[in-house]
Amino acid sequence: MNRFANSWLLITAILVFPFAFAIGYDIDYSLFGLEIQGVEFEYKELVLGIAAGIVFLVGALKATRRWMGLRIVAQKKKFLYSDIISVERKKRIALYGVLEIVFLLFFAGYYATLSPTSIYLGLVYLIIAAEHIVHLVLGLAKNLYRVGLTKKALVAVDRESRVLFFSGLRKIAKHQQTLYFEYKNDLVLHIPLNMIPNEEKFMEELHQVVNADKVFFEGFKK
Repeated sequence: MNRFANSWLLITAILVFPFAFAIGYDIDYSLFGLEIQGVEFEYKELVLGIAAGIVFLVGALKATRRWMGLRIVAQKKKFLYSDIISVERKKRIALYGVLEIVFLLFFAGYYATLSPTSIYLGLVYLIIAAEHIVHLVLGLAKNLYRVGLTKKALVAVDRESRVLFFSGLRKIAKHQQTLYFEYKNDLVLHIPLNMIPNEEKFMEELHQVVNADKVFFEGFKK
């Protein structure tokens, strides 16, 4: 979801840029057969309004999933195993999170100051950036980013939320710094191994909830 949402946030910002630029600087030109007459462009409110709506919807869906993940892993009593993500993972999350926020603030500032018509698009990007800042600060400062195991699933939450169910699981494989979960329908999900602070302890707990007679473990020390 995180990559999907970020892709749409970037794509929307790029697609709407020629319209916002022409309107903001009152430049007339043709784009894919559509005549853009600067501030006189007939569909300027419609184009920028749709763009703001798409960005808001994508941001809201992303935020909902992320905060629901934090809420789930915070209920430690429901997990057979629960631990904070590793220090190494925290550093990487901090780096990625800051880059993501800078990207959002750049577009927020650009569109908010470009023209009165594009200000709402800029404000939406600013709201999303603010949510990212709160999520990152609380997640790292309060140790809310965690990995947990229940009888039915593995839940891993940092910048994004991952839920890997054990139903239909065929193989668990370790390759380099990634843990892969392969299912009967050829679905393959994965989580970074550096999310796990104590791999030995985690694997002991994982063996307790996964039927080793039905699930093949590959790439682990015997």
